[in-house]
Amino acid sequence: MPDGSPRRWEVHDRYGNKIYMTEERWRHALDSRPCLSDLLEETLNTLRRGRRKQDPLNPRKYKYY
Repeated sequence: MPDGSPRRWEVHDRYGNKIYMTEERWRHALDSRPCLSDLLEETLNTLRRGRRKQDPLNPRKYKYY
């Protein structure tokens, strides 16, 4: 990526699905959860190893925990 472009993290969850999180989405998460500011790697690990639950109204949306 050229300098100055937004960061993007890509991981695969335990089911083999590729998940990416952009810097913009990470900042959005921190807006309501500032306590996570030092926990980016732990958050990515949750995506890698955590379980997921499908949103009942949007079958393309999942929450990882």
